[in-house]
Amino acid sequence: MDRRPEVNTAQDKLLDLQRSLAHESKTADRLTVIFFILLIFALTVLMIVLPDREFSEQENRYLQKQPEFTVKALIDGSYTGKVGDYFADQFPLRDAFVAIKGVAEIAQGKRENNSVTLASDGYIIKRGGYPDYETIDKNLSGIIAFADGAERLGIPYIVAVAGRGEDVLREKQPALYPRDIQDKAYRYLHENLDSVANLKYLDLCAVFAAAEEETSEQLYYKTDHHWTSRGALMGANLILKELGAETHDYSFYAPETASEAFYGTTWSSGGMKWVKPDKIEFFRFEGDEEFVTHIDDTGVEYKGFYDRSYLEKKDKYSSFIGGNNARVDIYKVDDSGVRIERPKLVVLKDSFAHSAAPFLAQSYDLIYIDLRYYKDSVFKLCREEGAAAVVVLINFDSLESSSTFGLLKMGL
Repeated sequence: MDRRPEVNTAQDKLLDLQRSLAHESKTADRLTVIFFILLIFALTVLMIVLPDREFSEQENRYLQKQPEFTVKALIDGSYTGKVGDYFADQFPLRDAFVAIKGVAEIAQGKRENNSVTLASDGYIIKRGGYPDYETIDKNLSGIIAFADGAERLGIPYIVAVAGRGEDVLREKQPALYPRDIQDKAYRYLHENLDSVANLKYLDLCAVFAAAEEETSEQLYYKTDHHWTSRGALMGANLILKELGAETHDYSFYAPETASEAFYGTTWSSGGMKWVKPDKIEFFRFEGDEEFVTHIDDTGVEYKGFYDRSYLEKKDKYSSFIGGNNARVDIYKVDDSGVRIERPKLVVLKDSFAHSAAPFLAQSYDLIYIDLRYYKDSVFKLCREEGAAAVVVLINFDSLESSSTFGLLKMGL
């Protein structure tokens, strides 16, 4: 009888182990592929089934809608760009994925996520790209052209440009954070605006950057791109001083803590959810309820400068004069509710001007105009309203985000 001895050598054991590991590896690979196929399928279904979101409360901005296809848009590339923005904005669970990415980026030792820098002292700061000088030139052409209109009306004309957080909060940023691009942009504004007749350019960025180095006061929010009420007071006083109007320092006001749970747009886009919230303060003063804020777009009207309903929402900064609207009028009334005649200041603005309203309104009735929504002639408005002065009060970002200030040429 043929008797074969059982052989169980080390080589046989190694081969068995390799086969077993290869089998387990293939199983794991299959499971991984199946998981991602199911995930992609689920996200695709959600993308189709879920209705498009119109507005992101987290980021305080309107989201890209599904673009309309045209051959022209396809050829010039705008269609594919909008499609990319559409999928990025409407992606299911987008806010959660932004937060996960933020944690992952910082865990790898990086100081930045989604162009938001993790700075010192609890600040997170939005990093801008290379300035869009083509758009800046379009805005400057309108701003400069309006100087002629202001001269014909015989009224002062001030252009005050507030710095971005990255421009002002230099001491909070990493040591090697680039400066040349920022410095060049503000030099460019000086070169174009300093010599224009009947136009006074106020470089608020330079003043704030110097103050930031000299004081411990918080001039900008830590989680948002806007200045704080303290910063708005400083900016408004610089404008009022230039106009020859009365100013008040910090001791004149009684700060009221309106919220200690303000998470701004920088916090939303950075995904750094562990960063502590900001505090919003209303700088109250005796008689501030004698003012009326009237939103021309909606007809909404209330006493004082604050819409407190926004304090219950994510966008708490809009509690200042009710957020973005085409035209907002702020004026003072007597005990009988009759409007008191005072000089009118037309403020061509972005949202930086909102928190400055309580300070500017002490000397002027205010006509706040947002050129992103207001489509009539500003020159005509100033003439009909008998404006005493015109102020452009904006953040640098507004000069390169759209060319709306080119509309200042209208009606000149």
